[in-house]
Amino acid sequence: DVKIFDSLLITLIGISQSNRESVVEKMKKKKLFHHLIMILNEARKKGKNELISSITWAMQVALTVKTNTVTRIVEHGLIEAYEPLLLIQDTDILENVIWGYSNMVEDNLVVRELMESKQLMERVYSTIEQSSDKIFSIPILQSFVLFSNSYFNQKPNFKFQTFANHFYFCVKVFISIDAMAYSEFMVDLLTFLKFSTKVGQQSDIFDFLECQLFIPLIDKLSDLVLVTESDIADLSISVLLNLTYHDHPRLIEILNTNLLKNLYINISKDILLEDSMNLVANIAASGDEFLSSVLKSGIVTEILCRTASEESPFTHLVAKVSVLSNIFDCHPFDESFDYINEHFDLIAMIVTKLNNSLNFSMMKVIGKFLRSIFEIGYDIMITRNLSFNPISQRFSEREDLSNAIEKAQSNRSSEIYNIYKSIIEEYFPVYHQ
Repeated sequence: DVKIFDSLLITLIGISQSNRESVVEKMKKKKLFHHLIMILNEARKKGKNELISSITWAMQVALTVKTNTVTRIVEHGLIEAYEPLLLIQDTDILENVIWGYSNMVEDNLVVRELMESKQLMERVYSTIEQSSDKIFSIPILQSFVLFSNSYFNQKPNFKFQTFANHFYFCVKVFISIDAMAYSEFMVDLLTFLKFSTKVGQQSDIFDFLECQLFIPLIDKLSDLVLVTESDIADLSISVLLNLTYHDHPRLIEILNTNLLKNLYINISKDILLEDSMNLVANIAASGDEFLSSVLKSGIVTEILCRTASEESPFTHLVAKVSVLSNIFDCHPFDESFDYINEHFDLIAMIVTKLNNSLNFSMMKVIGKFLRSIFEIGYDIMITRNLSFNPISQRFSEREDLSNAIEKAQSNRSSEIYNIYKSIIEEYFPVYHQ
């Protein structure tokens, strides 16, 4: 009787909520899992889908226990019993089976190797891909994404094509899902995309994104940067950070989205500040056109103004100056030079913080910032055949700036002393003599 059996399972699982490990251990000793798998096989042969759904649900819950207990449950033939269930077009069964696989494989090398030998990742992917048009179920898709996370995230030596298939499918799902309606699922998807795009740096993940997918992916990520759900926004920025580490022609599409505009809003409101600024620096480093767009977006000016005005917490000040250094390390020199000249007073306000700062991190990061802008001046001197570094010259004309650098050189820290000593020797040779 399916209803009685279902009630018994629900009662058993309900009892186990408070002490699941103990109850599952007793179930194992009573060979209950062995009997459940036998009943599962019989129910499949007789087409008893309700019974299959009940057992697979109970198994899914039971599998959320310690790794060694899961291994002993699996040894009863659970993986083999689940394989033919992938062919049943039933949303509850598919969800329970794939979720069960996810629970089996998590932190479990033995189960993972067994699944690898049976090519189960390929079979699950094939089932999901073929079923998605007929049975579109968020719980099934979520269980698939969790399975992908559990499997790939802890197995470095996976088949790349299998991984690429999962990545490609998850991108398609990600683009089509309403982030706010399914926020928990969106977090799971973004977690997988974050891992995938990081792993993809070792090969070319862009090869698995057709143009009609790449542009919507960037668009969606750009919009999610602003959402109020912090986990979604944070993960979206992380995925974009991973994507912008690649040197690929398709990255230019980022400039055709609202990304820079949205990052400007985040930075102006101190929302996910450091990640947002690091993403801006990554974009600026991607090429001349990227740097030009970043400088024109107003983001760099916003960071300069907020850093110079001392409104930010100290840790944010260090992060902001560090990002400014990274941005000014980028090419082209001419555009950066013009920008520095135009905003020189703001830059001077940041440098004069050396007069009042004894903090090691702050002095170190300002030194890095100074070196980045003096290098721009040096390159201008060489390319324009000048007899002097035009940025060093402007600093020399300001007594408050030259005094700030000299004061920093007298710091007791040998590292800080050497940073500013080398700046004076390299960029102020007359003053040094």
